[in-house]
Amino acid sequence: MSNNIQKKIDLLDDKSFDLECVIRNVNDETSAILYNDVPMNIYIKIQSLAEENGIDAQELEWKIDEVREAVNKLESTIYSLVEPFEDKKRDLDNEKDELEWEMDWMRSSAG
Repeated sequence: MSNNIQKKIDLLDDKSFDLECVIRNVNDETSAILYNDVPMNIYIKIQSLAEENGIDAQELEWKIDEVREAVNKLESTIYSLVEPFEDKKRDLDNEKDELEWEMDWMRSSAG
């Protein structure tokens, strides 16, 4: 019985390790948003067009603030893509912990 439990523990440990690698990959991919300067380039160009056409920068600033807020929200949302992977890893780790506890209990009860 404890041999089967140990096999399950080993399997869960392997899956957990694999998910840890996947989580690192997801974080690497989502961090790409930090280097995306497209929104900033757009509003800098718009500011320039406003200046060239006699539009006061203050009139445009509140719209640019909306863009910055939306970009920040997008970044946060992209970073949250890792959460289902972390949840799955946590579930595997909890299941492994329960099996280890069960195995320890069986050993202490037998001896």
